Amino acid sequence: MIKKNLKHLLSKGAAIVLSAALAVTSLTGLNFATASAAEGLTTFETVSADKIAEVMSPGWNLGNQLEANSPSKKDGKWYNYPGETKWGNPVITKGMFKAVKEAGFKSVRIPISYLDYIADEASEYKVDEAWMVRIKEVVDMALAEDLYVVINMHGDGYNSIQNGWLLCNAPADQQPAIQAKYKAVWKQIATMFADYDEHLIFESMNEEFDGVTYDLSLIEKEYYENINTYNQIFVDTVRQAGGNNAARWLIVCGWNTNIEATVNSAYGFAMPTDTYKKTDITDSRIMVSVHYYEPWGFCGGEDGNTTQWGSFTTNSTTAASTFENAMASAFNKLRDTFTSKGIPVFIGEYGAIDKSDYDKDSISYCAYFDQKVCENSKRIGAIPMYWDNGHNGKFGFGIFDRTKASDTENAVVTQPEIIKAIMNVYAESEKSDSTTKIVLDKTTATANKDENIQLTATLTPADATDTITWSSSDETVAVVSQKGEVKVLDSGECEIIATLPNGEKASCKVSGAESGLACKWYASNTKSWSVSTSDTLYIKDGEAGTYTATLTMSKESMCNIGAIYLKDMNIEAGIYEISPISYCHISVNSVKVNGVSIPLVQNVDVDAINDNFAVDMLLINQWNAEKEMIANMPTLSGVPGEPNSSRTFEGYPGVTLSDTNTIEIEFETLANPNASTPGDSSDDTPSEENPSDLPSVEPVTKVTVKKVVYEVSDASKKTASVVGVSSKKVTGVTIASTVKIDGITYKVTSIGKNAFKDCAMLKKITVKSTKLTSVKANALKGINAKCKVYVPKAKFAKYKKLFKNKGQKNTVKIVKK
Repeated sequence: MIKKNLKHLLSKGAAIVLSAALAVTSLTGLNFATASAAEGLTTFETVSADKIAEVMSPGWNLGNQLEANSPSKKDGKWYNYPGETKWGNPVITKGMFKAVKEAGFKSVRIPISYLDYIADEASEYKVDEAWMVRIKEVVDMALAEDLYVVINMHGDGYNSIQNGWLLCNAPADQQPAIQAKYKAVWKQIATMFADYDEHLIFESMNEEFDGVTYDLSLIEKEYYENINTYNQIFVDTVRQAGGNNAARWLIVCGWNTNIEATVNSAYGFAMPTDTYKKTDITDSRIMVSVHYYEPWGFCGGEDGNTTQWGSFTTNSTTAASTFENAMASAFNKLRDTFTSKGIPVFIGEYGAIDKSDYDKDSISYCAYFDQKVCENSKRIGAIPMYWDNGHNGKFGFGIFDRTKASDTENAVVTQPEIIKAIMNVYAESEKSDSTTKIVLDKTTATANKDENIQLTATLTPADATDTITWSSSDETVAVVSQKGEVKVLDSGECEIIATLPNGEKASCKVSGAESGLACKWYASNTKSWSVSTSDTLYIKDGEAGTYTATLTMSKESMCNIGAIYLKDMNIEAGIYEISPISYCHISVNSVKVNGVSIPLVQNVDVDAINDNFAVDMLLINQWNAEKEMIANMPTLSGVPGEPNSSRTFEGYPGVTLSDTNTIEIEFETLANPNASTPGDSSDDTPSEENPSDLPSVEPVTKVTVKKVVYEVSDASKKTASVVGVSSKKVTGVTIASTVKIDGITYKVTSIGKNAFKDCAMLKKITVKSTKLTSVKANALKGINAKCKVYVPKAKFAKYKKLFKNKGQKNTVKIVKK
């Protein structure tokens, strides 16, 4: 991503070596088809899918060098040529790769951009020969150190840089030319390196997406299909380029190298076929590339606030839902989707920037984060490649000082703690001669989420000083510090293992208790609680998803029920957190009573604090900002309070109460960045002694549906207006025809003043309403320059006028649906 690639060039005072590396004369007569491989690399040895991670891990990125670029204008036209010193790094020398090898890395990823070094169609997209020669020189330097080398096409697919061209979001009529250019460039690369051995690997692209869509639900399928097409062209082109390419390892990527967008086929990723692979190879020779910078606030955020990460932090402002358990869960998805099926995973980039100017312990937490990426990679059979952009110091990813490197001098290590953390994961165990034994004070332990368990190890003999290494068999359940402190993260079971250098081990089975959601029936018209026997449901902190709460209750209690309280949910809002209370967005989708669906009078979409929220059986709900939604049940036939097996909900004769009644509530949780902190909720909690003491309810005039905020504009005419969005980071919105506010259906007839103002990432507005009569001033001010408005075909002419000159710099493109 550009934000990590461009930021932090080396300081102007850094010693930048200005050699003639880019002054290589254009070798007009160079024949790439017959270019020989580096000496000693002509014998190709196949490395199987189950061994490739072992021989390549861990890896390192030569970032911000051959992909560095800076546009310039000549004769009124912009040009953009990559250059290894353009972002402040020195010329690449042998000493850089010697230092990498000496530190213990086994592979290096060399990001490369081509941009305007590619000629036009008339010249068959020929790549500048001098640039190709320089690429070959750098690759040979790395191979000479017996490193595996990955080269890619890095910045050509960025919307955010001048003259980026491999754009999946370019119009359909431009795609054939893009694909032809892409094929031509990879053919030249593959031909030049055709005779190189298995140490050289090609990667199709880098962080390829439309540049704005981070909300995966808004991915345009045609854009993702273009990415899949590029991957297939890449594989077919390289395989048919001759030499060793039919057996070479290749790497492909999904949407923005995002893990979820790659493992979940619903978003659109498809593995390319490998038709032209060498016939005697029966296992995979294609890896899948993803990156891991989660959470970005810790890994790359430059506000200086989030300087620590992990369950044992002392002052982290990062949501706990992004710690070790989130990482382990993400890697489990990669394992289940790819590595368990024989498809290796390439963690092409990971790391965290230096924030030691704000927190002296920052680097230790960066090292811990990197260690965990490597541990999870090793666990699932993935290859981790540390991202080093060459910048050291404040906000730098650098772990070497490249300015100290030359052909005779190695680059200097600047972050030994990070390198040690990485290498310790891959260090081969050496059994010592020690006869020390180890036991733990507990062999089993149980705790609730967020509770800690302290394990104490005893060594025999008593004066033994052997180092203990602590580990967890499943970090989605619990993690352990190197002091034996265990933190339970979720329900389930895992082993906490203490290991000595001589191989002796002791373990404790830790069980995470399912706590966090207690469901109670609240009898609003009586003086007592009716507590159901219910299934419990635990929602992980910050985990968006769809859940079903299944409750059972006697007919006596059903007769008096007023609302369902889901208590103590412990939900956090993902990347958003408002201390000391965290929020989650709750949207109730459906309610069934004894298997019969109850129609939604209002599709609830509220900000629920991590204490209580309530829904009534017909979802006629109102939100009291101080505490909770409160509502009453509809009238039941018969005499309230007197059980009757034939009693029914009025208007819904299909629902009949019986001795035991089952209620299913399906609801969704979504992170809500705009929740406001309520007052002291404890003041308004209905007590068991007086449960009918309910807080007052304010009239509801607004509702948020799928990130769009609607407000009643005319109650008498039952019309509503779009007045805003739940987050300025939205990339796409849909304007509904009607919305329900406080149980009443309103027609959406207008878009209010400043409704989408400053939504700089907003690139798609879909209008379903056919009743729009006005779009107010500045409604579109500051939206994305490429935003398109999709409108009903019958309203095209009218809506085109409505949306004209509403604050946007350029008239938005109106598209017929």
